[in-house]
Amino acid sequence: MPLTVHPSCRAAGASASAWGRSHALACLIGVLWCGGARAEDWYTAPSRVVPSNAWLVVVDVSGTATSNQSDFVYGAATFALGGIIQQSGFRLKLEGLGGSYGYDETSNSGTTQGRQYEGGALLGYQQVWNNATIGYYAGVNVRENTIPAVDPLNTALGTRVGFKAALDAYMRPTELTMLSAYGSYSTAYDSYYARFRAGYSLGVGYLGPEVALLGDDYYGQTRFGAHLSSVQLGALQFGVSGGYVVDRAYKDGYYGTLEMRAGF
Repeated sequence: MPLTVHPSCRAAGASASAWGRSHALACLIGVLWCGGARAEDWYTAPSRVVPSNAWLVVVDVSGTATSNQSDFVYGAATFALGGIIQQSGFRLKLEGLGGSYGYDETSNSGTTQGRQYEGGALLGYQQVWNNATIGYYAGVNVRENTIPAVDPLNTALGTRVGFKAALDAYMRPTELTMLSAYGSYSTAYDSYYARFRAGYSLGVGYLGPEVALLGDDYYGQTRFGAHLSSVQLGALQFGVSGGYVVDRAYKDGYYGTLEMRAGF
C-alpha cells in the first residue's frame, strides 16, 4: 500500500460528539451500500487492480501535516493469507499511527500539544474483480491519547482497547475514471474515519476531489480537498493530496498528505 501523511484535530462538547458519530455512521452505511485530526488518519490508497506481478504483502505509509499544528504518520502492512494480493482471499492487516496535534485547554484558555498513538490487528476478506476490489476487516486496536494538563471536559484521554471494523472499496467505472471509499469505526472512544475519492486519469495518475470525516467522543473534523494518486514510479506508487480543514474544536486550516505503496 502507499506512503501517506495525514493531520488531525478535536471537537468539543456533547453536541459535537453526537453530530460526529451520526455523520460517521451515515458515511459508513453509504460506503457499505455502494459496495469502501484531529488525530486519526486511516487511509488505504487505490492501486491498479490486478497488476501483472504477484504480491504476498502490500505496505502503505502515509504522512499528513496541517497548518493548525497537526502532524501524523500512518503505516500498514496487509498480508494475503494462503494466496496473493491480486486474488480474492483472506487478509491480515497490521497498522499503526502516531503524531501530535494542537489543543485548546479549556481550564486555562491556553494552547498546547496533544499526542496520540494507535496500533491494531485486523482480519478480513478481500474480493477482487478485474476493475474493482472490496475488503471487509474486523479486529482489535489500542489507542492512547494524552495532553500535558488535565482537562475534565475531554472524555477521550488515556489508553483504551477497542473493537474495530473497516471497509475498503475501489473501482474503475471506466478506463479513465476511478472511485474509492474507506470507512472505519472503533469502540475505543467511538473513533471513526471515512473518506471518499473520485478521479480522472491524466496518464500518470488520477486527479480529482476527496472528502473525509474523522473524530471520536470529543473531537470532529471535516476535510475538503483534491488528490493526485496512483502515480507509478518503478516498483512504488505515490500520491499527494491537500485542501481545507474544518475543525469543530480547535481552529480551521489547511492539510497536505504524501502517500506511498509498495508490494512484495
